[in-house]
Amino acid sequence: MAAKIINTCIILHNMCLHYNIPEPEYDEEVLNADFGMHMVLGQLQENEGGDAGRVNPDLNAARILQKG
Repeated sequence: MAAKIINTCIILHNMCLHYNIPEPEYDEEVLNADFGMHMVLGQLQENEGGDAGRVNPDLNAARILQKG
């Protein structure tokens, strides 16, 4: 299933290139979105936006489990 999704994305990308479709413009807010990935094995890192308290608990649990 993942291979089908990747192949579809490649096809769509190539179609966009062929038809000269411009890349979408994103808001600054979207480009600097915090998806809860500023946790480094139990230690918070302050990001540029000052949102140091926002951490995805599932991501944190997975990193702790992965560290083993």
